[in-house]
Amino acid sequence: MALQINTPNILWKTVKNTGIFNTKIIESMNFRNKIFGDMFLKRVASDNSGFNWLKFAVFNRCGKEFGYEILKISAADKEIIGANIFIHDEYRKKYRLGEVLRLASIMHMVENKIGSIKITSKDSALYFHARYGFKPDFKEFYARDRLLEGISKDKSFPELAKEALKLIARTNNPDPANQRAVCKKANELLKRYIELALKSPAPEKHHPPRYSVDMSLKRDDVLANREFYNQLFERNSIDYRI
Repeated sequence: MALQINTPNILWKTVKNTGIFNTKIIESMNFRNKIFGDMFLKRVASDNSGFNWLKFAVFNRCGKEFGYEILKISAADKEIIGANIFIHDEYRKKYRLGEVLRLASIMHMVENKIGSIKITSKDSALYFHARYGFKPDFKEFYARDRLLEGISKDKSFPELAKEALKLIARTNNPDPANQRAVCKKANELLKRYIELALKSPAPEKHHPPRYSVDMSLKRDDVLANREFYNQLFERNSIDYRI
């Protein structure tokens, strides 16, 4: 089970209002970066317009901001919607600051018993999100068709390319049930494509995704792989375990 109390480096706050009732939110959290040393994640803004967007940012000891995430916690729908996760250009990749923001959203999901985190990943961030357990979860047929076309043209994975071509052929059948079935198969195929690409060096360079992709991370998957996430908490000196 998750920790349910404040710890020396995490301060939680329970928010009570119309949009997010009895929702636990991180007010501040200390963590340690292997390059910059002691750093902080803080809730820096809330949107009271009814959309309930929250902004969490990471800072160093001098108060310099390195990046942020904007998300919405919907207790009623049992989901978190991630609007944007951003790290300033000079601090991307090797400093793992995006990892801390991603771990914070997972903490919010676990603490509030939220069923899933849903995002629309930019093409340049698809592999980043996949490394933390996010899976393709698109439902639009136009997105399906573009992604299948991209997989079909990747000569590095000929078997997956053949499967993509077969699914493309099936899209000619206009039956709604068939179209939905092809969409489900396309999600599964893209998931396998991402898993294979991540095993190769520099997947972002050699297997660049062409389009943005709807993705989701399920709470059940996080709980089933808690040791993986707990290792990430430990790596960042975050006093939290699932």
